[in-house]
Amino acid sequence: MGYMWQQHKRVIGLELGRLQLGGVISPSIGNLSFLISLDLSNNSFGGTIPQEVGKLFRLEYLYMSSNVLRRGMPTSLSNCSRLLDLYLYTNPLGGGVPSELGSIPTTRANILTLQELRMEFNSLTGSIPPSFGKQQNMQTLALRANYFGSYSDGDLRFFNALSNGMHLLSLSVGSNRLGGDLPSSIANMSTNLTELSPGGNHISGSVPRDIRNLIHLQTSQLYGNLLSECPEKIPSSIGNITQLVKLYLSNNSFEGVIPPSLDIRGLVGLKRVDLSNNISGSIPGYFSSFPLLEYLNQSNNNFEGRVPTKAKFQNSSLVSVSGNNNLCGDIKDLKLKPCFEIAPPMDTERPSLLKKVVIGLKIVIDVASVLDYLHVQCLEPIAHCDLKPNNILLDDDFIAHVSDFGLARLLLKFDEEYILNQLTSAGVRGTIGYATPGKPSIHGDRCSFGVLLLEMFTGKRPTSELFEGNYTLHSYTKSALPDPTIGHRRQINAS
Repeated sequence: MGYMWQQHKRVIGLELGRLQLGGVISPSIGNLSFLISLDLSNNSFGGTIPQEVGKLFRLEYLYMSSNVLRRGMPTSLSNCSRLLDLYLYTNPLGGGVPSELGSIPTTRANILTLQELRMEFNSLTGSIPPSFGKQQNMQTLALRANYFGSYSDGDLRFFNALSNGMHLLSLSVGSNRLGGDLPSSIANMSTNLTELSPGGNHISGSVPRDIRNLIHLQTSQLYGNLLSECPEKIPSSIGNITQLVKLYLSNNSFEGVIPPSLDIRGLVGLKRVDLSNNISGSIPGYFSSFPLLEYLNQSNNNFEGRVPTKAKFQNSSLVSVSGNNNLCGDIKDLKLKPCFEIAPPMDTERPSLLKKVVIGLKIVIDVASVLDYLHVQCLEPIAHCDLKPNNILLDDDFIAHVSDFGLARLLLKFDEEYILNQLTSAGVRGTIGYATPGKPSIHGDRCSFGVLLLEMFTGKRPTSELFEGNYTLHSYTKSALPDPTIGHRRQINAS
């Protein structure tokens, strides 16, 4: 049953949605010049949107979605300068007509009141006009599943313009033909943005680290593009977007490990995570503690080691790890090989000692990976400056995480403190026994790492009362090692 609203004997609203109506929309609709709301959605109206709709200059809400409307949008719609919501999604608009009629007219800039524009699942072509940036009140821009773009540079210019829209909440432009490098201006969009979905295009380049500015982002769909190794591979700054609910990064050109600094254990609101294809390293155990997690796809990667066994990982309908040949575990439904097939046979007489050595080596490798990431893989090298046992945390799966970056420094070429340290007397930055005098540097972190290794395999702290004067942890370790010249002397005597 349809509804009609009247005011002072004038028709101001027509709600005719979901009534199984068909035929074409009559041009006489333009005579209802007092209309504020017109809902014709979810019917079977065919033909075109009549130009006469442009006479409805008082119109604020126009819903024509889920019909069989063809050709393009009438340019006369620009006369509806009070429009707030325009829903035209799920029509074959633009199909079988010249591209200039199947594209969004650039005159749409005449409508500066739009709050929601939904035209997904059509056949619209051409470019997404930068003039949308003039829509200061725009909250939703949904254009996915069309034919926008030409797989080339320039397709993403609208991102620059949309950085002016301070009220934008949702941007959905996935499943089009958009190409070119992802512009850094994507990080300048409204901090109120909750959905960013450019997936299923041909977007290349890298994800800017400043994407962390989008602090209210809940859905990030970047899957199915050509995004490659960025300065931080998978951008660690995603871990700062604490309101994320959906994170899709699959089917891109990412390679390498999940960065140690990508600590998303705080994103406890995540419900759906897709990290499939081309990622290596170990599966983070913290996913098991996400209370709302409904979907975790980590298939077709190069993960290795033991799959976490707690909580969510017990549910094979929720977790997918197929296509990772180097994973092992005891969860039968995941069809993994048992880890004794991967670990070396254990000496039954000294199981605890061998286990300690294996765990220690694993910790060393994890910490070394963190330092490699900080020193080599980041856009600018980072010195931790306080590497010591107290700053190395182990999770339930004995994966080591480096913490406490309070003294860390970006090693910028023209860093003011760097220059100051060059001019003043050297001081200790960090913890005595582990830190080296002088300015923050990669070399200092390496020295701290060396002290850490000595402590792990000797069981002695560098600040132990055992060490005095010239007798240090280094000399203690050296004295415990075999004399490297003994074998050499024996070889000379034998000859």
